[in-house]
Amino acid sequence: MFKGLFDFRNQTIIIRYRIIIPILFLILIGLVMLYSQSGYKEEYYNNFISQMQWFILGVFLFIIVQYIRLQYIYDHSYVFYFLLVIILIGTLIFGESGKYGGVSWVSIGGVRGQPSEFCKILYVFFFARFLSDINTKSKTRFYLPILIFSLIVPFLLVLKQGDLGTALIYLSIVLPLMYSSGVKAITLFFIVSPFISMMASFQLIFFTIWMIIFCLLMLIYRPDLKLSIYNFVINISSGILASILWTNILSAYHRERIMIFLGFSSDPSGKSWQINQSLNAIGSGGLFGKDSSIFGTQAEYYFLPIAESDFIISSIAEKFGFVSILFIIILLLYFIYWSFIFALKIENKFASIVIIGFCSVLFMHMIINMSMISGLLPVMGLPAPFISYGGSFFITCSIMVGFINNIINNNI
Repeated sequence: MFKGLFDFRNQTIIIRYRIIIPILFLILIGLVMLYSQSGYKEEYYNNFISQMQWFILGVFLFIIVQYIRLQYIYDHSYVFYFLLVIILIGTLIFGESGKYGGVSWVSIGGVRGQPSEFCKILYVFFFARFLSDINTKSKTRFYLPILIFSLIVPFLLVLKQGDLGTALIYLSIVLPLMYSSGVKAITLFFIVSPFISMMASFQLIFFTIWMIIFCLLMLIYRPDLKLSIYNFVINISSGILASILWTNILSAYHRERIMIFLGFSSDPSGKSWQINQSLNAIGSGGLFGKDSSIFGTQAEYYFLPIAESDFIISSIAEKFGFVSILFIIILLLYFIYWSFIFALKIENKFASIVIIGFCSVLFMHMIINMSMISGLLPVMGLPAPFISYGGSFFITCSIMVGFINNIINNNI
C-alpha cells in the first residue's frame, strides 16, 4: 500500500515563507506563554519542555511531508476514509478516558494521543477527492445523499467519544470545501438545514419559525417535488433525532455546558467557573494588558482553568491585552490569505481543495476557541492552533502546513 508514497528525487523543496512565517510567530507566542507560566508551577515547566519536543517533531514531520507524492494521496483517498472510520470505531472500543470524560485518547508504546486529531487529515483528503471527482453542476444532487452520509458517520463517531469540539470541526470544514469546488449556495443551505433543525428543536417556537422559513425558501428556489419532500422529511427527522442525540450521544458534561450557554442552567462556582474566569481575564487585560504579573493574576493564582491549553488565549489577553489577540488574528488571516492565493493558482482541483480544507481546519479551530473563551459558544475543549499546549493537535497542524507547502511547491 505504501509503495510510491515518497519521491526523494523529483519533489521540489522550497519553504514558502509567506505561509511559514506567520505559523512560526504563532508557535513562538505559544512557547513564550508556556514558558512564562513555568515560573508558577512545575507542571507548566514540564508543559513547556513537552511542547518544545512536539515542535522539534513537528519540524521533522514537516520536512518528511515535503517528499510525499500528492498523486499517491489522491489514488488512496477513498481508502483513507474507511481507515479513518476504522480508527474512530477502534478509539470508541479501546480508547481511554480524558480529564473530562469521553474515550477519545489512545496510548501506544507509552505515547498518548487523540486519533480523531490525525483523522482530520484523512477526512480532508477524502472529501477533496470526492468533490474533485464529481461534476458539481450536473451530479451534485445525485451524490448529495452519499456526501451527507460520509459527513455524518465521522461526526457521530467523534461525538460518541465525548469530543463535541472536534465533532463540530468535522462538521464545519466540509462547507468551505464544497463551496470552493463549485457547489451552489442553495445546495449548501439544504445540507446545513438539518443541523439547524436539530438546534432549533429544543424550543418548539424556534423550531416552528425555522420550518416556516425553510418552507418559504423551498417555495422561492422551487426544487423539484421529490427533492422538496426529501428535504422536508430530513429536517423534520433531524428535529426528532436531536432528542436522541442529546440523551444517548452527548455526555452529561457537554449537556451541562450547552444548558449553561443557552441560559437554562447556572453554576457560577462549578460548570460556569471556566467561562466566568476567562471573561475576567480577557476584560482585565484591557487594550495593552497587565504589567504587574508575568503570567496574569487569573492564571497565576489558578483562577483560570486549563490556562496552558483551551484558555491560553485568555491568559495571553490578560497579560498582553487586546492588541495581542488582534496580532494573533492577523497572523492567521495572513497565512490563510496567501494559502488561498496559491490555491487559486493551482489547476489541479484536488490539490486546491486540500489546501482550502486544511486552512478551514485551522481557521475553524481558532474561531471556535476564541468564541468559546469569550462566551459566544459553549465551552467544549478545543485548542488554538500552534498556540495551545498539546501534542496530537500540534503534530496534526504541522503535517497540514507541511502538505500545504508541498502542494504549492509541486503544483505552481
